Amino acid sequence: GKSHCSDHCSEHQHNQTHCHLYEECNWQYSSIGIRYQVLAGPAFIVVFALSSLPMGLLASIPSIRRIPVLAVCIFMWSAMTLLSGFTKEYWQLLLTRIGLGVFQSACIPFATSLVSDYFKPEHRGIALGLFTLGVYIGYSLAFAFNFIVESEGWRWAFRIASFPGFVLSLLLFTVKEPDRRSSHETMEIRRERKYSKNSSLLKRVTISYLQLPLLLLCIGAGLRQGGGVVWAYNAKSYFRLLHCDVHGVGIYLSWVPVVGGSVGVVLGGWISDKLAKRWGNKARIIVLVSSTLLSSPFLFG
Repeated sequence: GKSHCSDHCSEHQHNQTHCHLYEECNWQYSSIGIRYQVLAGPAFIVVFALSSLPMGLLASIPSIRRIPVLAVCIFMWSAMTLLSGFTKEYWQLLLTRIGLGVFQSACIPFATSLVSDYFKPEHRGIALGLFTLGVYIGYSLAFAFNFIVESEGWRWAFRIASFPGFVLSLLLFTVKEPDRRSSHETMEIRRERKYSKNSSLLKRVTISYLQLPLLLLCIGAGLRQGGGVVWAYNAKSYFRLLHCDVHGVGIYLSWVPVVGGSVGVVLGGWISDKLAKRWGNKARIIVLVSSTLLSSPFLFG
């Protein structure tokens, strides 16, 4: 808030450091405090997580055409991003963040469902790896284009970021809906699912997620995603406030994710496809666990 900005800036007026705390000294942007954390956390992440389940169930309904639904959600996602750039009050930004969580949650279940149907199982790892590549490219661009925030303000960053989504949502309507591979299941898969023939979709999903391997995967993914999001939303403020680093962190965080993340998801997908041909789907679990263990020591760097 204003009082915090005034106090914080007053503490630095007596020295001549080059720590430019201009953003904290302007009511338009404050990347610290409980209200910012609510915007970054519950208003988006919790809504996103809770919305993902019904979106996933919707994507699983055979009669649903996934591409139109995904296109509409991307359009609304972009609309919420654009509206965020025109907010004047905190509650307005809070509502747009909630809308972002709802519509953005459709992307992963619908997109991965489509990718899985476009590509054969033996190529699914590399296909999903290339899809995930967009996450790291987008993350890097957010820091690389920080000059927009510095020169024009954070509202313009939201406005500019919304336009690619509008274009993509319209282009999606030109894409052909793939046949669901469930209609071409092998007899083995059909026998495995015979027990749930008369069960509701929600019941089948619940039973699947109560299996220990999938449950552990969900917990692990939640912890990893939670840590990643907390870091993403607070890294810039951390380095700026505690280390007086205004520009260095943006440069660092713009190339590290796109290099390390891109190599990881593409190479990991390729390796899992190769090993899955020999050992089955359990090889994908082995690749996932191994990569997690190999990356863990770097968390303490």
